[in-house]
Amino acid sequence: MKPAIAYVCDNFPALSQTFVQNELRELHTLGIHPHVFALYPPASLDTTAGDLEFTLLPSASSHPVQFFAAVARVGARHPVRLARATALLLARPSRLQLHAWAKATFLLDAVGGERLDRVHAHFAKMSASTAMLVAAALGARFSFTAHANDLFQWPFDVPRKLRRADVTITVCEYNRRRVVERWGEVGNVVIVPCGVQPDRFRRTTPYHRHPFTIVAVSRLVEKKGFDDLIRACGHLRDAGVAFRCRIVGDGPERSRLDALIAQLGLGDAVSLEGSATPDAVRAALEDASVFCLPCVVASDGDLDSQPVVIKEAMAMEVPVVASDEVGNPEMVDAAVGRLVPPRNPKALACTLA
Repeated sequence: MKPAIAYVCDNFPALSQTFVQNELRELHTLGIHPHVFALYPPASLDTTAGDLEFTLLPSASSHPVQFFAAVARVGARHPVRLARATALLLARPSRLQLHAWAKATFLLDAVGGERLDRVHAHFAKMSASTAMLVAAALGARFSFTAHANDLFQWPFDVPRKLRRADVTITVCEYNRRRVVERWGEVGNVVIVPCGVQPDRFRRTTPYHRHPFTIVAVSRLVEKKGFDDLIRACGHLRDAGVAFRCRIVGDGPERSRLDALIAQLGLGDAVSLEGSATPDAVRAALEDASVFCLPCVVASDGDLDSQPVVIKEAMAMEVPVVASDEVGNPEMVDAAVGRLVPPRNPKALACTLA
């Protein structure tokens, strides 16, 4: 008999987190069909995820009647479950913990009398807190996957989650090492890298160097280093290198990056192409002469771990130029590309050339 598993995600299905959707699809091929619960709707919807069923948990503040009704039902039908979750809340009370408890109550109400073997969360913040409370209520095993800023930029109750999880998954040695440096040898932390589907990310046309096309794919946020890539493009132009640069993605940095492109007079060479579906990303990678993602540690502490799109580019047989930062050195060596110092547009331009 297959185990009954609940997956708790902060946002689902998010276009910037297709690795979660792909993981669920692989579980389905193994005959395991987790119940997926989303705490919030995604800012950018993955429209290709229609094959994945999920439940969006309501907001207690927006739906107070619905929330108190859920509390009443869970308390009447399963008072011990509600007491266990509440005890865990009161052991370390905070506004965020109360928010997680409200989401956990909605989830417990949705589960009803069903037994769960495991409650697993993607990301270490609110989804992991909710999963921890639900697992405690049900007497189920608890685990979570920690990625990057959920651990390092906005950590919340992480040591307790590490202790209560029977396994904590992270995606690279860089993350595991940072966890140990910050919280010590707490819990059972194992590395399970995010993978790529090689049958999907496979070339259908010959690789080309000319016309020289630089492709970058990611959200437009500071930690991706697109400011440095655009400035590197200015150096390439000044050196007489013919190129075009396609930056695929959207985000809060768009207006600033647009202004930088205009300031440097790069409008004919550098384009911000906005969000794209997974199929459009694959097509952009096939068009690339080189893939570039010069990640940095952002001024607010935000950082990456191992961007999956770098692995997708390598699967497409595209050479990679990335910064010698975060988990990139674990992926990129001289056989597949080059690493450059972060925040060094001149070095980045020389390496791209």
